[in-house]
Amino acid sequence: MLVYLRLVKESFSFAMNALRTNKLRTLLSLLGVTIGIFSIIAVLAAVDSLDQKIKKDLSSLDKNTIYLARFCFGPSEIPRWKRDQFPDVNYEEYQTLKDNLPDAQ
Repeated sequence: MLVYLRLVKESFSFAMNALRTNKLRTLLSLLGVTIGIFSIIAVLAAVDSLDQKIKKDLSSLDKNTIYLARFCFGPSEIPRWKRDQFPDVNYEEYQTLKDNLPDAQ
C-alpha cells in the first residue's frame, strides 16, 4: 500500500513539474478545453431553446385545423423530384374538403 502512495505522490509531482515547465502548453490546453466545453453548452442550450419553441408553436395550433400544402413537412418515401411535381392546392379542393369535413376550419 505504501508503494502505491509513493507512486501516486511521484506521479503527481512529475505532473506538477511538467505543468510548471510548460506554461504556454498548459495555458493553451486549458484554453482549448474551456472553449470546447463552452461550445458544447452553447449548442445544447440552442437545441433546447429550439425544442421548446417548436413545442410551444405546435401546442398553439388548434386540433380542428387542417393545413394543406403542396409539400410534406417531414420525411417521406416519395423522391424529391416527384414531390416537386405535385400540383398546388386549388380553391375547388379546399371547398370539397370544407364541405365534407364540417368540423375542420
